[in-house]
Amino acid sequence: RPFCSEKLIDRIIDAAHEHNAAIPVLPLEDTIRRITEEKTEVLDRRALFATQTPQGFRTKLILDASKQAIENKWLVTDDASLVENTGDQVSTVEGEPQNIKITTPADLERANWILKSMSNS
Repeated sequence: RPFCSEKLIDRIIDAAHEHNAAIPVLPLEDTIRRITEEKTEVLDRRALFATQTPQGFRTKLILDASKQAIENKWLVTDDASLVENTGDQVSTVEGEPQNIKITTPADLERANWILKSMSNS
């Protein structure tokens, strides 16, 4: 995530220090549908958030959760899920729209556009 700001990192560190675990999130803006073979339904996006990285944790908490994940063969998509699987809570902080993940060629194009617009400012 090349455009993660220092302010976001500070928010994550502060929240992880206070609550043991913290992740940045952004509210979803698009309409989200659950699609099954039987039906489609619109989900209430007011309760849905996109999770970003970096994520922050007390060292012992994330190490213990990682050990349990290996022992129990948990399949998770992020470190916060490891912590939640142990029964611990993860606090949230406001993420940033420019804190994009680069996974696909389209993401890279978007990142290049952001970088160019930043250098023109």
